[in-house]
Amino acid sequence: MTLRTYSELQQYLDTGTQALLDSLRQAGDGERRFLQSQVDAAVRFCAKIFGPDYASVLAKAADLAAHAANERKAAADA
Repeated sequence: MTLRTYSELQQYLDTGTQALLDSLRQAGDGERRFLQSQVDAAVRFCAKIFGPDYASVLAKAADLAAHAANERKAAADA
């Protein structure tokens, strides 16, 4: 039962964090800060549940998503 619960939790977090990252990539200025705080919370939670390696990968993906959003905004402003 424990392995099943762990697997379901991991699947839920994988899909939920992926949706957050996708939203962060497309976010405007107003919602970017909120979404970034949600991603940061997910990284901290995942670090406690799945360990620092998993959280590190998620944090790297969040940085890339935020960078992509900033590039998209810069291109639109130019």
